[in-house]
Amino acid sequence: MIPRWKRLKRRDWKNPFNWFEWASRRKKEGVLFRMEAGRTWQNETFSRADSTTCAHQRGADGIWRTVPANVKRDNHYPLGSSMDRHVLLEPSRVNSALGACSCGDTTYWGNTGPFTLAAATSCIAGQVATKHTCASAVDSARYQNVGTFVNGQTDTLSWIVENVDALVSRFEITDLTAGATAASVTITWANGTIATTGTPAGSGLTLLNATGPNGGALYHVWVAFTGTAAGTGANGNTRRVFGYLTGTLATTLSAIHHHAQFEANAAFPTSPIVTVGSAVTRAVDAFYAAPRFAPMASS
Repeated sequence: MIPRWKRLKRRDWKNPFNWFEWASRRKKEGVLFRMEAGRTWQNETFSRADSTTCAHQRGADGIWRTVPANVKRDNHYPLGSSMDRHVLLEPSRVNSALGACSCGDTTYWGNTGPFTLAAATSCIAGQVATKHTCASAVDSARYQNVGTFVNGQTDTLSWIVENVDALVSRFEITDLTAGATAASVTITWANGTIATTGTPAGSGLTLLNATGPNGGALYHVWVAFTGTAAGTGANGNTRRVFGYLTGTLATTLSAIHHHAQFEANAAFPTSPIVTVGSAVTRAVDAFYAAPRFAPMASS
């Protein structure tokens, strides 16, 4: 971003070589493109050639809604941040987790037995979230197989989860063939922190709303893992993802599943891509804009 310069004040009449003090004012947000009413870029072009309407943007009300193909997406930040509204630009991604929002039965996600399930309000328009209340100590996780590990390839699992009264929630990429955890991330709800196990290639936690659509804290959490040549995560071994929504211990506590996403060959997560019975691809946000004026020469 080009700094904006402003003459502040005349400094010293006695020094002809130091008449004015200059200072750089740079926007702190670091955004690439700001939205300003009535202003456009010269020769601006934008495309996102989605074959289905699968791209989402998050509104100021905290709800994710779909945006048609070839339409720019606005980017609202968590908790009403004062950052300028700007264009959301993301690479092409595939969500390989089936039934991303459909966790109310075993059609896509295994193991409903330990839970009492109830419909809840989703943070994604048109979807239904699922409240999970753990009723036993037996394997309290929902799970799904998502292809195989690839040596040297980083894959990312992300989850949107809302708390009710759980103490922790854990999300995990597991090597089913080796019977070992590749990488996991655990939220401690009391202080909004995360801890990892295994050998994660990255992890993160974002508070989306202190008060989600069902009254609890709503978080986006993720963990990544890079496939190996041998051992845990070895090339060709089966990947399984787990969502321990109410933790791994015996509890009768509850948490709410909103959305799960598995992005292969990706080192970080992107915005939600809703799936049902098959993987869904969101195309790249391709934005081009020529500057109005040629850059000034400088030395």
